[in-house]
Amino acid sequence: MPDIEPSLNTKLGALRKKFLGGVQSRLALIERAAGDLAASTDPETSLAQVSTLSALAHTLAGTASTFSFEEIRHAARSFELECDDILTGEVPAITIRREMIDRHLTRLRQAVSDDVSNYTLVDTPVGTAVPEAEGSTFWFELPGA
Repeated sequence: MPDIEPSLNTKLGALRKKFLGGVQSRLALIERAAGDLAASTDPETSLAQVSTLSALAHTLAGTASTFSFEEIRHAARSFELECDDILTGEVPAITIRREMIDRHLTRLRQAVSDDVSNYTLVDTPVGTAVPEAEGSTFWFELPGA
């Protein structure tokens, strides 16, 4: 794969930094929505809040995947899928409990912490292998890899 033009490479790096800078606010939105769901007593409102959580988790999972933050992607996707199972009736809505919400939030917080602290932005164009990760096209590498 040919190297990407340096100006595009710089723009992609800026987008990755923007993601890193905003991941905590995205997590706060999910936490706020989860808190609203946990406090809800109306089944219809609860399902609407589950739909909101699914959409927020979906967006976070997709963006994290774009920038190779696999722990965040996996945790957010798991949260999204559990919400979707409730919305489609595969899991009864009665299972919407604080324990489920807390479990996913804890996992998501840990994933954010792990991915942000374990990955460093490297100044390597997309399409150029990072020496420590032969054959990779990622901009991110594990420290000490």
